Amino acid sequence: MSSQPIHKAAERGDLGALQAELDKGVNIDLGGVFDRTALIEAAKAGKLEAVKFLVAHKASVDRADKYL
Repeated sequence: MSSQPIHKAAERGDLGALQAELDKGVNIDLGGVFDRTALIEAAKAGKLEAVKFLVAHKASVDRADKYL
């Protein structure tokens, strides 16, 4: 369950949509449902290329969601 377009794009593995969100100035570490970031959503969905993309664009790898 994603809340923002950047999270939905990450969950789908849509690199073009991720880039478009970043181009709009969306915070790459924006928290959504349970404070999940786009990186968490991509990893949870098994979207390796999206994970690589987000890490390459400096997404925080130290964040944890509030679901834990």
